[in-house]
Amino acid sequence: LGQGLFKVRIFPIEPRSEKRVKLKYTEILPQEGGLLRYLYPLNTEKFSARPLQSVSVRVDVELPEGIRTIYSPSHEVEVKRHGPKKAVVGFEAKEVRPDTDFQLFVAPATGSDVGVHVMTYREPGEAEGSFLLVLSPSHEMAGEKVVRKDVVFVLDTSGSMAEGKKLVQAKKALAFCLRNLNEGDRFEVVRFSTETEPLFGKLVAPSEANVERAESFVAGLKPIGGTAIEDALLAALEPLKAQGQKDRPYTVVFLTDGKPTVGSTNDDEIVSKATRAMGERAVRVFSVGIGTDVNTHLLDRLSETTRAASRYVLPEEDLELALSAFYAKISQPVLASPKLRFQGAVRVTKLAPPQLPDLFRGEQVVVLGRYSGSGDAAITLAGTVNGAPRSFTWEASFPARATGHTFVPRLWATRRIGFLLDQIRLHGESSELRDEVTDLARRYGIVTPYTAYLVLEDESRRSVPVSQRTIQAPAGDGRAKAAAAEMYKGVRETKSGAGAVGGAQALDSLKRAQNAAAPSASNEEALRVEGGLAGGVEAGPAEPVRQLVNAQVSRFVNGRTFYQNGIAWIDANVQAQKGAR
Repeated sequence: LGQGLFKVRIFPIEPRSEKRVKLKYTEILPQEGGLLRYLYPLNTEKFSARPLQSVSVRVDVELPEGIRTIYSPSHEVEVKRHGPKKAVVGFEAKEVRPDTDFQLFVAPATGSDVGVHVMTYREPGEAEGSFLLVLSPSHEMAGEKVVRKDVVFVLDTSGSMAEGKKLVQAKKALAFCLRNLNEGDRFEVVRFSTETEPLFGKLVAPSEANVERAESFVAGLKPIGGTAIEDALLAALEPLKAQGQKDRPYTVVFLTDGKPTVGSTNDDEIVSKATRAMGERAVRVFSVGIGTDVNTHLLDRLSETTRAASRYVLPEEDLELALSAFYAKISQPVLASPKLRFQGAVRVTKLAPPQLPDLFRGEQVVVLGRYSGSGDAAITLAGTVNGAPRSFTWEASFPARATGHTFVPRLWATRRIGFLLDQIRLHGESSELRDEVTDLARRYGIVTPYTAYLVLEDESRRSVPVSQRTIQAPAGDGRAKAAAAEMYKGVRETKSGAGAVGGAQALDSLKRAQNAAAPSASNEEALRVEGGLAGGVEAGPAEPVRQLVNAQVSRFVNGRTFYQNGIAWIDANVQAQKGAR
């Protein structure tokens, strides 16, 4: 069966009854590069044709020296830490047919404030390899060295915020944010509709009196008027002029449910004016789009420009819960404006993400990239902690041959595709971007609603024989291809609406993928919202694309991708072979 075999005799089993078998065993976990690797055989494809009713994995981790890193490359897991030495990792799914074993990597704590662990993959003779790097702050650093920051909360109070419970929930969420400011922080509140109204006119300390005044101000807000996004952004950046400490993090939490209707409505102009107002300062604009009538291109460009993130809250979601959780994740930075540098025998390219976000308490940053050359290299992480420069340096090996972590190149390709598609969405299409997305999608078996269209178009243009095509089954289905083309066009040209929000969420899921299962999650996000399902109503246009994407079965085995076309498995590299068309 490909695994160690246990033979068990159970007697008696009464009619219509069941017996539970429990296996208890001890194993020594292999260690590589400071990481302990735990593998639980979960792949049921080889012996079960039916989905399992439920799959649940719970891993209790305890290390006497403390836990630095916990990371699963195979599944979307939830990690709950209980102090520096204990954590619980959980995964649960219903009606699934697992095709991947469960993997978990755990790193013991070291003396450094920030730990780094590197995993690599490179086939012999390949010009480039792939690597995954995990940056993790220590429990002590996260608890004692939270960076003092300035934060401006900007709330849209235009007339459309009266719909449903938008403004009511936004007020409650903002009250949570105000009560969770850290000692040493400073803050301001700006509300906007047709006009803009700052509360204090400057940054103030989160004293009891100031927080109570802010809460009273927020509680009294009424929804009326238009949406002056340009003025609101400039008002939020006005305190920068008197900020004082130049490298003190400056955070803008921007909540809106609409598109700009007052002042400038041009994306380029608004982003340009905001960028000029920021100057050389380390500003982060975290955008929260409420509903689907928001300008996703504008919000995402603001977040992209400032190394921040966007969050979209759909109509059926709880805004108060979503915003509170979002702010809790970004409220406690421990290393600001981080930068990575590699020195030594290797050249590192195509990092994902291209620019590191700030390092936050309780979070770890996963970076992927490509490398050429081989040997040892020094990795330096530099940033600031409360205005003081800090740097950390580690030695890591980038071998000429490394075949243990087969998930690394596919995970890098997933993120790279998300980044490239987002560049197309926000800045326009080019043949270079399209070609790279198509090549990566085919080579690594990353079939999404957007890559499926590009692959179909490319192979049709090159007249690739049907037997060699990546997506064979729906190749002649004009309806599916037309629907995929419409989705791809929509994500490039449509800035607001359910389709635009679905596209933004799907590409963000790819860009921030943490494991090899991420593409399927982004597919569901894209198809659910792109198809007009944000309001819970099934819509037709997405269904052909859903069938197109779900019909294609692929496997990534030992660094190579195979597609199932009928009874045959086609190597993704076959089109590149001599004589292939």
